Amino acid sequence: MILPFLAVILTGNQIIEIPRADAPFITVQTIVELGTMDGRDRALARVLNETLLNGTQDFNRDRLLQYSTLAGERMKCTLSPDHFRIQLEVPSGQMMIAAEIMNDVLRNARLEDDDITATLNKIPFRQNNYWSEALQPWKLSYRIKRPALVSFYNQTFVPGAVRIAVSGPFNQGEAQAAFNSYLKDWIPPRPARKYLPEPDVVLEKHSAPVTTVELVGSQFAASDDNFPVQLLSATALGVGKWAATHRVLREKMGVSYRQEAVVTPTPLGFQTHIVFAGSPNDNEDKLTDDAKQALLADVRGWNEDIRARALGMAEGYLLNSAPINPLCLDDNRPLSTSLEDETFLQGYWPAKAGKPWDAKALLEQMRQVSLEQLKLAATDFLNNAQGRVIHGSR
Repeated sequence: MILPFLAVILTGNQIIEIPRADAPFITVQTIVELGTMDGRDRALARVLNETLLNGTQDFNRDRLLQYSTLAGERMKCTLSPDHFRIQLEVPSGQMMIAAEIMNDVLRNARLEDDDITATLNKIPFRQNNYWSEALQPWKLSYRIKRPALVSFYNQTFVPGAVRIAVSGPFNQGEAQAAFNSYLKDWIPPRPARKYLPEPDVVLEKHSAPVTTVELVGSQFAASDDNFPVQLLSATALGVGKWAATHRVLREKMGVSYRQEAVVTPTPLGFQTHIVFAGSPNDNEDKLTDDAKQALLADVRGWNEDIRARALGMAEGYLLNSAPINPLCLDDNRPLSTSLEDETFLQGYWPAKAGKPWDAKALLEQMRQVSLEQLKLAATDFLNNAQGRVIHGSR
């Protein structure tokens, strides 16, 4: 328990060290956990994501860019439904500068009025990817002022919500010492005033001539014993060519030219989505039910070949960086087996699932899933999924 208004030292559970002598640089992956958000919070989080790295108390924009590109990669911040992810790479031997930069970003972001105004002015004119809009269909419909954004930043970026994973060529204990030397006096803020929840405003129409249809399943926890079943079910339903969505929605029904199943995080766990995109037509509102019934019929005919194919796909994305991973944990992007993504998972997964990330162990659990369990999970998902259509422009 974190006592209010006292300085907090981040624990070993919050600063995870992964020394790797063979790594070409030090990567710092900081996860800031998000709780359940309403429409206003979502708007604030989106603006904060785009303004956070525009300068801090000790590092203006140019200096932050200069130091954060020492290893060749620009510092990045991405927003997912349950967390911010802040990524920083520095050369070997530069642990202290990494800790200094990350400390200032976490505690002393400038969030200047000009940057906020510029962000708000450009968001409405940005050409967003229709796929991202389908998975995150909330419109930025609230007026954002600096005091509200600063308050959201101070209430969100607090010691108890932060996990820092560091990997690279350094000695055990070096990252703990460096980061705690800067973060040791971090005092959580006083609780903010409570406001009535503000509703989300959901996008109803894409700017592109593409209609997307989505089936959204019930939430489930990463710590749930059924997580391997849910992940294998999503893989069989919609990962790669000749998954169920490809066979049914594209080849049999002819209603889509892109179709996938993805598993995205929520503040309470995860959700499986089936998303497919097609040309606008006059029967769009029927597509949800038609797709459900056709996919249910396909699942009833699944056999051991379908299960084996799904396991082959899972081995590809869990162990071999195949670009078909249904786990979209970083701004709707599937993760790889890169040093950065592996380090991120070592920081993210223990807080999410209550245990370290272990791709090999997860794959082995998926191999224990029987054909009947797989069919039951897919059937339950389809029976309980809620439909959502975002119409394409004509």
